[in-house]
Amino acid sequence: MDWIAGVSIVALLVGGSVTWTVARSHRAGWGWRAVPGSALGDGPFRRMPIVNQEPRRMPLVCAAAAFSSVTWGVLTAFVFAPAGLVCCLLALGDVPEHGVAFAAGTAGMVAATVRGFALGGRLMGLVQVLAARRATSADDVGRLARQSFAHHALVAASFALVVGASGDPPFFLLAAVPCAIGAGQAALLRAARSTFVRLDREDERLAA
Repeated sequence: MDWIAGVSIVALLVGGSVTWTVARSHRAGWGWRAVPGSALGDGPFRRMPIVNQEPRRMPLVCAAAAFSSVTWGVLTAFVFAPAGLVCCLLALGDVPEHGVAFAAGTAGMVAATVRGFALGGRLMGLVQVLAARRATSADDVGRLARQSFAHHALVAASFALVVGASGDPPFFLLAAVPCAIGAGQAALLRAARSTFVRLDREDERLAA
């Protein structure tokens, strides 16, 4: 268990340092917001309110999504996907013994493992989209959130088939916790996408 804690701490440190570095170098990408200022002029017909422009800060939900994406991407690519590969190799030898459902679950595990390596890399790269804010950020984040949901659903379904056919419930718990965390991280990406959509609309109104 010590190595799990050690890898998790390293992933958290990487996620925090990468997010801070990227966000610090792209502060201007968040635009500005209109803040009412004091009125200028003397007299009832000469005074007029002014609007100040203040730079936006990176929204907390986007910062959390960026941090969690890097952290979860590191764990997915360097821990869960390799572990899934080992599980696949072990399960392949038991396919003749446990039948069709077990074989289907094993095939799903293989597909999920391959997707896991790719997904981990995409999650780590998403920090540039979340922390720097691009014109396509809302679409890019929403797309990866859907892919992450689909990946973790595939992992859960595959392990459920394997466990159902082999009769080893504790084995399923090994996948249930990471799948739940991964689904939660994907939900955070959806929340960040909603924030990007809102800011894009605000910028359109300010530009008009």
